[in-house]
Amino acid sequence: MTNLNLRCSRCLEAFKDVDDICSTNCGHIFHYNCLSGYQKGSFSVCPKCKKFNVPNHKLHLDFENGKTENDIEYSVILEKSERENEDLKTCLHDKGIDMANIRFESEKEIFQLNVVIRELKVKIANLESMEKKMRQHVFALTNEITQQEEFSDSVVTALTKENDELKQDFDKIRTDLAVQKEENDHLKTILKSFSEEIEKMLHSNKELKNENEQLKDRYKSYEEKKAYQKELGPKESEVLSPNAAQCLDTSVANNISKGASGGACHQPMENELLITKIPINSLNYSLQNNVIYIGKKLDLRIKTQDIRKVYVLETYRETFSLIVEFKCQDMAMKFLKNKQLIKKMPMYLKSIEIQKFG
Repeated sequence: MTNLNLRCSRCLEAFKDVDDICSTNCGHIFHYNCLSGYQKGSFSVCPKCKKFNVPNHKLHLDFENGKTENDIEYSVILEKSERENEDLKTCLHDKGIDMANIRFESEKEIFQLNVVIRELKVKIANLESMEKKMRQHVFALTNEITQQEEFSDSVVTALTKENDELKQDFDKIRTDLAVQKEENDHLKTILKSFSEEIEKMLHSNKELKNENEQLKDRYKSYEEKKAYQKELGPKESEVLSPNAAQCLDTSVANNISKGASGGACHQPMENELLITKIPINSLNYSLQNNVIYIGKKLDLRIKTQDIRKVYVLETYRETFSLIVEFKCQDMAMKFLKNKQLIKKMPMYLKSIEIQKFG
């Protein structure tokens, strides 16, 4: 049989008698192992022309055992090529493993880098937000500093102006103090003379108090007799007649005026008022202040200079009575005119009664 140079279409090795040979419908010839190994992973595809669903057919070929020089040379080359091919396959396999490892490490590094990138993006976003807030804070602080500087300038200007005014006021006060000192020296002289007069008045007032006590006793006796007369009625009032009571009333009033003034008896004047039923808990240590307070409730502005004298006529457990002598009749008339305002006073003052004395 003629020696044919037949080779496998996949591994390109020459066929031998011991080889299992097969072919496809498309006409290509392969080693059985080459074709079956390829089709196992490629689903019946021809390794040469890449046609699908290509069945294989086993071939039985006879080859002569005789070898030519070309066959020997080809065999040597083939063996060398096979060794080189195996070396290349081994190297390729190693490279594939290395590439797989490199790819795995690369993917791992890429994953880690992606994680780091995401974290960095979050940090960058946070830093940008912080930077924005810091810029706003710096802007606000800058505005505040500007406002504070403007306010400080205005405050310094105002304080400087106020300081100048205070200096002027101080100079004026110092001048006024010098004048006031001279007036005080003059007032001290006047006060000294007043003190001497007051001492004399206190001495005479002591005597007046004694007389006033006697007058109070007499007036109290008069009130008791008057009440007794009221109880007896008009038919049984033989003890004290109305005319006698009127005379006694006038006599007591005149005696009270005499004790209060410390002089001779005088008739009641138009500028004298009798204020009765004043609550004892509102009694002020200064009798004039009681009159001023009641006048204030009557919408009257009364000063100490408007009052000449004030006397306590009588005192009871809960109330007391005052005799007020004004310096002018007009003030007494206003007092009487406004007495209807007593209704608008606080409850504890509504019992007050105001009338002309005498």
